[in-house]
Amino acid sequence: MALDNAEARAYVNKLCILLDLPLLEAGTSGHIGQAMLIKRSESRCYSCFPKPKPKTYPVCTIRTFPEKPIHCIIWSKYLFGLFFGPHDDTNPLVDILDAIMVDEKNHKKMAVDVFNELFYTQIAKQKDIEPEKFRKLSPYKIEHSIIDKKLDF
Repeated sequence: MALDNAEARAYVNKLCILLDLPLLEAGTSGHIGQAMLIKRSESRCYSCFPKPKPKTYPVCTIRTFPEKPIHCIIWSKYLFGLFFGPHDDTNPLVDILDAIMVDEKNHKKMAVDVFNELFYTQIAKQKDIEPEKFRKLSPYKIEHSIIDKKLDF
């Protein structure tokens, strides 16, 4: 079983301690990895080790499945930097610029292109890549034409 967040790991830890089952805890972050065996009455449990709050978040989480408010804030920060900051090839959203036409003279068309890329094309790509994940959540693609009619844009 693979767990990718501290809450799930703490839950499994509690179950293993309660049921007196050994737990092999392992994880990676970039090129750094760690593993430890946890056994009731023989070692410290997973929750006994202090967990610092992360200062960075995996790009895959930010990019494809921002499930917590902090993930959405980080995503917004990257998006703001993409459109209003200096060019930065390390921005994980930089490919979005390739998908839209930057048009300084036609702001409406550019806004529509950005909207369609973020809320239609990107979601469609993710649904194609990971259909199982999205089947449970059923996010939907938003077509700009619907909003265009409601706002008289």
